[in-house]
Amino acid sequence: MGKSKGMIQPPKSVYAGFGLCPYCGKNYYIKRLSNAKEGIKKCLACGSNRAMLTCRESESVFLDDLKAILIKQIGILKSNPIEFKNALRNTYVGNKEALQEKVNILNGKIDNLRAKYKAIENKIGDSFNALKNEIENELNDLFVAKQKTENELLTSNDAEIVIKQIFDSLDKINEDNIEESFRILFKRMIVKNRLDLTFIIGNENVTNLNLLDLKKILVGSHQIKVRAQHYTVKFGIFINK
Repeated sequence: MGKSKGMIQPPKSVYAGFGLCPYCGKNYYIKRLSNAKEGIKKCLACGSNRAMLTCRESESVFLDDLKAILIKQIGILKSNPIEFKNALRNTYVGNKEALQEKVNILNGKIDNLRAKYKAIENKIGDSFNALKNEIENELNDLFVAKQKTENELLTSNDAEIVIKQIFDSLDKINEDNIEESFRILFKRMIVKNRLDLTFIIGNENVTNLNLLDLKKILVGSHQIKVRAQHYTVKFGIFINK
């Protein structure tokens, strides 16, 4: 039977596509748990385990704990704006002076090869022809390298706009209603386990990352309780260009 016209679809959860399992690559979904003492609790669980346990390495994360952790992470970023901005610049901008110096060095090599070519341009013979071909190939390689470096320089200029947008997103987050706004800054959450969470900032496409070896920065910790035992969650951000 088709859907009735005008049927109202349930709103998409803010957690949809947020949690990601680094072991199987599936997104996390919201799972409802219930017991006599605590009633119904919601958690994020690996999508591979929706019907049956198939991804044994993954662990679930309770939403109440996650909300508290998100608030702490926002507080860390807002309390350390200089460190945060420097980390963003290191990722997006790189060392502009070093890039410009590389362009200057490449220009010097190009000029030297052009001078060598000009000196033998009118010479004839197999040896001179072979040398001319060699110089032309070297020049082509240098031009490619120069173009690539100049493109990186242009990208570093555009990066300042991206950094400003990220800080604007941080300012818009309301810690009193974290669920309404955290996704404008945090694109994904990598759940290595329930005690090791990494929040992705920047590009949400993590296909080319080693998700089990992300180096977190601006880190923090949070105490959680699981089955009457207390544990410490380590969390932080990873800036993905």
